[in-house]
This record gives sequence, structure tokens and C-alpha cells, in this order.
Amino acid sequence: MLFMFPDCITHDPSYAQVVQDSWNYNIQGTAMYRLWSNLKLMQIALKPLIRKITDIQQQIQQARLDLKQAQEQLNQNLYDDNLREQAKSQEKTKQKGILTLMALDGRVFNTPEQIEDEILQFYTNLIGTSAGSLRGIDITAIRRGKILPREFAQSLIQPIEDKEIWEALMSIGNHKAPGTDGFNAYFFKVSWNVVGHSVKEAIREFFNGNKLYKAASCSLVTMIPKSSEAKTVKDMRPITCCSTVYKIISKILIKRLGKVISAVIDDSQLAFVPGKVIHDNIMLAQGLIRGYDRKNISPKCMIQMDIQKAYDTVEWIALNQILIELGFPHKFVTWIMVCVTTVSYRYSINGTPTRILKAKRGLRQGDPVSPLLFVLIMEYLHRGDLMSVQMMMAKFRDFSATTGLEASPSKCKVINHWSTRLLSYAGRLQLIRSVIFAITNYWMQIFLLPKKVLNHIDSLCRRFLWTGKDMPSRKSPISWDHICDPRAASGMNLISLAEWNIATIGKLLWNLCAKKDKLWIRWIHFYYIKRNDVNTYQPKANSSWILKAMFKHRDVFCQSALWHEFQATGKYDTSKMYRMMRGDKPRVAWRSLMFNNHARPRAIFTLWMACQNRLPTKDRLSKIGILTDGLCVYCEQMETNQHLFFDCAETKKTWIQLLTWMKIRHTPGDWTEEAEWICSQTKGKSGRAKLLKLAATEMVYATWNQRNKMIF
Repeated sequence: MLFMFPDCITHDPSYAQVVQDSWNYNIQGTAMYRLWSNLKLMQIALKPLIRKITDIQQQIQQARLDLKQAQEQLNQNLYDDNLREQAKSQEKTKQKGILTLMALDGRVFNTPEQIEDEILQFYTNLIGTSAGSLRGIDITAIRRGKILPREFAQSLIQPIEDKEIWEALMSIGNHKAPGTDGFNAYFFKVSWNVVGHSVKEAIREFFNGNKLYKAASCSLVTMIPKSSEAKTVKDMRPITCCSTVYKIISKILIKRLGKVISAVIDDSQLAFVPGKVIHDNIMLAQGLIRGYDRKNISPKCMIQMDIQKAYDTVEWIALNQILIELGFPHKFVTWIMVCVTTVSYRYSINGTPTRILKAKRGLRQGDPVSPLLFVLIMEYLHRGDLMSVQMMMAKFRDFSATTGLEASPSKCKVINHWSTRLLSYAGRLQLIRSVIFAITNYWMQIFLLPKKVLNHIDSLCRRFLWTGKDMPSRKSPISWDHICDPRAASGMNLISLAEWNIATIGKLLWNLCAKKDKLWIRWIHFYYIKRNDVNTYQPKANSSWILKAMFKHRDVFCQSALWHEFQATGKYDTSKMYRMMRGDKPRVAWRSLMFNNHARPRAIFTLWMACQNRLPTKDRLSKIGILTDGLCVYCEQMETNQHLFFDCAETKKTWIQLLTWMKIRHTPGDWTEEAEWICSQTKGKSGRAKLLKLAATEMVYATWNQRNKMIF
């Protein structure tokens, strides 16, 4: 089984001494070999500490005893925060392993050996085999564009400093998955006073000697099913995990490369390039395509391409040639090629690693430097012969024959429905918050979406929230605009798409005014604004609709105090502009019930509706024409929001019993008084305050839920 460093053992009193003792072995060999050997010995030394926290059965038995004891003590003292923490339990999700695998020809493999062979064979064909023959790159084409300036080239090969090594380590997340050695970045950070010298020696050895210990370059690949129907290796998504030692080397390379890459690639390449965003090209394309339908113009077209298995099929010899022709110094090219060509993989199947697979082509997934290297590869395609669009596909075939990269005929799949059967109102609200906004926000940063589109999206979200379906519904209990208000103003703090879209367009105008050196901004100034002042320019009838949208709201932005604040700080804040456009909303007295509430989300949602008298009680249903008997299911008196939760003899009795159990003396009043009383009693972070707020929320939910069960 694979070793995995658990962060929690660093709190063991003996941890520091164990690390110190196990790092003092006298090992002969290169610095990288000594470091790797020490890490292997460290695995053995740490096992006793790990064993303390991994004796599962003993821990389960002890946890049950501790839980029982804590619950007994909790009943005696409800407001003891320490006891409440002891009473918490955690659920662990049991992951399913790869038990069967189907080959492309229909054969089914059930044994671990067969599954391993099938996975290795698949990836041997993909990355373990290089192209039999490749054309050399077109020297004339590659030299047609920019070449790396000499001063930039020299900056890439400066001696490595301790500060660079430390900054590279700190840029790696503490809990990023480790490689085959099992040690994440957190281990190196907390143990730096012991292991730091060895790490720095190993890193310098690589940059001085151009050699990388093969074990340190070996990546661990975890196979994750793309869907619940995954059957073949193609249905698995490989997650590649590099060793932390290798990541430090890669982070140093990417930081240096990131500073100079803009000097060698065309301005139209934006993906992965520091300081650039791909949105700019979308806006530029939108402007360029406007005139394609005009008569009496030269033929034009746009071609959309997708690279099939892009990273996995890059041929190393092509990468080496491209880097050299782009002007990168020989030493830097050697560093890159050592990192690329020494890669090997071990695939984790149900926690057990396979045999080592040596790669013969491709860029390593999960390697920080791979995206920038791919950008440099694509620069070669960009510099192809531009004499004729008719030769484009022929040039792409030449590109494929040189680099190994091929176009993918089909790549997209449409997901056209949401699974809503088991979602509560709170679940639907969270899905809207996380999914819909994320999707629309991408496009709203580029375009001012038509009102009809935004209204339609709002309508879909509103229907989904209240019905769980994309079907017309009756009048919503609470207006969508009100749901977008802040929680303190009795809303749910969803984003109002219309105002947010305008705020994002404000950022485009901000960038345009700042005249940043971006391709689309330079094009807008050259083609439309020319020598005019942005503050006074008026778009013409033939201007792009994006430009018209920006200047339509120019006065709203530029005349606001926020705009002047942005000018002073030199940074545009979309969130601040959005809040200004939404305006101040009056806060409600019961707002604190919505914050720091540890009740279940569905219970909080029910309380939120009850506080606004928007639950479909029988008196409200009769007002909208739905016939009911109007009687409370508990006492057969007229059911209203006030009666159901505080006037009904049964619910009042339950509420008083709950307060008595909590050792609180209080006689329930009307809804407004109760909400204000609960708010006044739940100030602060004490255990009593948390418990009362939770209990009141769950009491409202339980009353409403039981009422519905009795009716339906």
C-alpha cells in the first residue's frame, strides 16, 4: 500500500525528535539520491506515530464510549462548549474501487493483474510510444515571429537562490496530493529546519548538473471515474500527482518562464499566460466577425479546432526544437527537457501502485510548467504560413506530422437536466447559487446579455427553486428580486444577474480607459475610438454592440464616487460596484437568526420563510383560491402563521418543553416578539446562544414538517 503523510502527526510531542533522528543517517550518493533515501527512511520512522491514529477498530470502540459519555454529560450541562464539541460525529465517505474493467473489444477483466495490464497497455499506446517518424519543424515559419531578447534569456539561467526555493515551496498548497513518496508540501514546511538543507542541495544539484533522480520524477496517477457508468479506461479521468521535490523545481521554472513568455509569443495567445485572460480574445472575435455578412468584401472565415489528447501526444523532439528556435538559452532548454523526458508513471489501483510506465512523449498532467510549454508549442502553429486560408488545414496537417498533435473531431457533451428529486428548497437554492451563477458569470464578464435572456434565466431559476421543475408555476411566495437582497435585509443574497452584468461591463470600460496593453483594447482604440477621448467618445451606428453597451452605462460608472475611488487605488472592484447599483436595503429585526445558525440548511430556509409570513399556511392558501378547511391539524382552530407556531396549544406546549429542557423560563408571545426575544438571547458565541438558535430553527422546521405529513 502507498504511504501517505498525515498532517495530524505533527502535533505528536515526539514528532520533531523522530524527524531529527531519522534524518541523520549517513547516506552516500548524489544530493537528490540522499534526499530521496532519507524520505524513504522517514516513512519507516513515522509508522509508529501513524499507527497511533490508524488503529481503526480500537478508535471506533473508544469513540463510541466517548460519545456515550459526552452525551450523558451533555444532558446534565447543556451549555458546556467542550462537551458539545465532544458530542460531534463525522461521516466518512467510502470510495468505490476499480473492481472490473472492460476492454474496447468487450472483454471484461476482474482480477487485479488483468486490470493493471489493461491500464498499462492503454497508456503505453498513448504516452509510452513515440511517433515512428516526424518532419522537422519549419525553420522559416518559426522564425517569422518574435525571438526571446538576450536580456530575458539571461534572466532564465541566473543561479538559483535559497529565496526562490523557499518561495516555490510556499506556493504549493499544504494539502496538495503528494507523489509516490507520500510527503506533501506541509511536511517540508513544518520540518524545514531539519530537511531544508537537503532539499536545497538537491534542487541546486539539478540546476547545476542537469540531472534528475528518476524516482523523484515518477508521478503517481489516480484513476477517477468520469461517471457512475464508467467501464473502460477511457471512462476514467487520470489525476497525476507529482512529488513535492519535483514541484519545487517546476515552480522555479514556471516563475522564471512566466516573466518572459509574453516577449516571445503572439499577443493573440492568452490562455495560461500571466497577466492575460482568454475573455479578451472572445471580445476581439466578436468585433471582428461583425462584418462577415457584408457584401462586396473579400472572403473570410473562422476555424474552431480542438486538439485531441493535447498534452499526451506532444512529441519531445518537436518541443526541444521549438524552444531552441524561439531563442531560449541552451541551459534552460536542457532543464525543461530533463523534466519532460525523465517522467514515468505508476497508476494507483485501489490504493496499490502498478509497475512503472516510462513515457516517451507528452507533457505531464499536473506539472505546473506544462501549460506554458503547451502555449509555446501552439506558437509554432500560430506562425504558420498566413498567405491563404485555403492552406490552413494543410498547414495543420503539417503541424500534426511534426508535433504529434491532432484535431479532435468531437469533444462536447450537453447535460440538459438537473436531478432534483431529492433536493429541498435549500438544496435547490445552493445549486442555483453555485452552478447557474458560475456559468452565466463567465459570459457576463464579456457581454451585456439582453434583458430577455436575463429575464428568462431568472424565470428558470425561480421555477426551479419553488417547484423543482422547469414548468410555469403560480405566483412565487417571495419575489426573485427580494431573494437577491442581502440576508440582513431578509433576502438570501443571491446575485441579481442584471445588476451584476452591468457591474462586469464596468470593468471592461475601466480597462478601456486605462489603455492597458491588451490586443482587444488596442484594436478598439485603433478601429473605433482612434484619437478621441474615452470620456467623451460617442459610439457610431456601426460600432460593435459590446462597445455600445460599455458606453451606454459610462455616465453611471464615471459619475459615481466609487469610480473615483477605483481611480485612486488603480483597481476596479466588481463586487463594490454591484452593491452600489443594488442600493441600500432596510435591515430587518430578525436578521441575526440567519447568521451563524448551525441548524440544517432546510430548517434555516423554512425559518426564513416563516419570519416573512410566506409559508403556505391554510389562511394564505384560501386567499389565492385554493380551497382548504382552514383548520389547524393540531387543534382544529384557524391556521395562520402565528397560530401554527406559537398560539396552538400543542405547538406551544412543545415549545415550552423544549425551553424547559434547556433550563430557560419563557412564555411564548406573538411571532414578532418571539423573533426579537430569540435574537436578544442568542448574541455572542456561547454554547447557550448557539444551542438556542439551533433549537428554535429546528423547532419551526419540525412543526412545519409534521404538519405537512399529517395533511399529505
